[in-house]
Amino acid sequence: YPEIWKRYCELIEHEKWTPEQLAEYNFQQRKKIVEWAFNNSPFYKKLYQDCGFEPNDLKTEEDWNNLPCITKDMVRAHSDEMVVQSEMPFCEMRNTGGSTGKPLTIHSDKRLRESAMISQWRCRGWWTGRPLGDVIDAKHAIIGVDQVDFTRTDGIGNQDPAKVTLRKQLIWPRKTFTFDVTIMDDKEMKEYAQTLINAFEDDSYYVCGYIGGIDAFCKWVIKNDIKLPRPINISTCASVLTASIKQNIETAFGSLVFDDYCSNETVARVATDCLKSNGRYLHLCSDLYHIDVVDDNGKKLPTNIEGNIAVTVFKNQVQPLIKYMQGDRTTYLGNICDCGSPFPCITKIAGREQQMVIDKNGNDDALWRF
Repeated sequence: YPEIWKRYCELIEHEKWTPEQLAEYNFQQRKKIVEWAFNNSPFYKKLYQDCGFEPNDLKTEEDWNNLPCITKDMVRAHSDEMVVQSEMPFCEMRNTGGSTGKPLTIHSDKRLRESAMISQWRCRGWWTGRPLGDVIDAKHAIIGVDQVDFTRTDGIGNQDPAKVTLRKQLIWPRKTFTFDVTIMDDKEMKEYAQTLINAFEDDSYYVCGYIGGIDAFCKWVIKNDIKLPRPINISTCASVLTASIKQNIETAFGSLVFDDYCSNETVARVATDCLKSNGRYLHLCSDLYHIDVVDDNGKKLPTNIEGNIAVTVFKNQVQPLIKYMQGDRTTYLGNICDCGSPFPCITKIAGREQQMVIDKNGNDDALWRF
């Protein structure tokens, strides 16, 4: 896969940029997706024309700030108009989990999967302390390592979650085990634990997935005094990683936990921890996405003021998402991390509802089912 490796190396090169170079690249990517949406999506053409805006008007950050945000309700109401029909061969339907409200279906771009994979490789280097600009980590393998995903098996396509609770796939260049967090009873968790014990040794795999599902599994592991093989590290998303949950997961797995900000709408990581930040804040992957922190009316807020996240996805040409308010909150901090990365920081995500609930019998279940 020489093209995928080439793109990975390009992302690593961005680590050598100054914050100013990265900011300029980010702005140019915003201009490209705005022009694409205006020329190809009936929804955006009308939205921007109603504001008296055309792509050539986007010359400064002030011009960008004047563009309207879009909401989940707007996406639900105008989904068909947002879609670029010529790109439908690249479409795959993705369902959100509803952790910030009602579930939502997005026409995602299959080509984002590549961005997700190479972004994950890069972020693994941030978690292990790989020197910035180096494509390989001398201490830990980043590429071609097996992975365990705690997620939903019905997130993409038309799979029946009742038929698939534990899935093993070969996704180049690794094996991926998917544990379905919507079915977390005693029988399933025993099977998940035994799968890990049979399949892995210490430092031979990565764990990632929904915080609620990983936390529920780790509570069960601790309660039943089960020793799991230690992963290289663990990355979590889709909810708030509190200090107590972080400690619980690290106790069960014996490895460091890193926080991610991503969603089914964005596919790849929008922001993530690094080894230096140690859970205090997240680095924006601002060569793949842009985040604005805005008030309830969509007006951009100053640095160090908490507000709503409006995310722009650079690579979804099927259903462009530009200044899309996902329902999460954060604070923009700028370049404050002493790791030397040019990627700016935000605070850990606030405002996302927990994904798991406990019924009257003490069993964990997925919030989206109710």
